[in-house]
This record gives sequence, C-alpha cells and structure tokens, in this order.
Amino acid sequence: GFGNVGSAAAFYLTPSGAKDVGIIDRDGGLIYEVGFTLDEMTNLFLGKDGNKLVAENMIPFDEINKKIWSLTAEIFVPAAASRLVSKDQITQMISSGLEGICFE
Repeated sequence: GFGNVGSAAAFYLTPSGAKDVGIIDRDGGLIYEVGFTLDEMTNLFLGKDGNKLVAENMIPFDEINKKIWSLTAEIFVPAAASRLVSKDQITQMISSGLEGICFE
C-alpha cells in the first residue's frame, strides 16, 4: 500500500539508498525495476490523494497484481491492511530473491 505508512517508508528510505522498485495500491501501481529516483518518489509522496497513490502511468490493479510479486527485490515492506498478502505471493518473492520483510 502507498498510504500513510507505505508512502512515508518509501519517501524516507529512498534518500538512504533504498531502491523502491514497485508500488501496489488498491487501484493499481507502478513498477520501475531500476528504482524510483528521489525526485520521483518525492513527487509520488506529495501527489497522493489522501491515502491513495496518484500517477499518470498507473498500471491497473489486476495487471500489477500479477507482475509485482515476481520483481527482484531484497526487502518487502507490507504496508497495507492485514491479510492482503498471500502465502503464494510471499513464495513468489522468495523465489525472485527476497531476503527480508520489514514489518511496520
């Protein structure tokens, strides 16, 4: 999710060297496998509509929900409501190289 917790985590981790490669929200999301720049993440953070991700190039939810779980990522930040991530999705991420999960 890209609400209060997810967007703040991305906004503050990016300048520390973290590469945010994917965002999934209730209406869709974004994938940028080389990592969003600080300027891009700042614009996404400041451009939210309440707790909702807003972006011109949003990928529809059904499409991003099929793609995002197989991205190469070291850390996953599950910043959404409880019980939205399935065991199969976690298994996909581990198969793609996931090393850790950061709980909020």
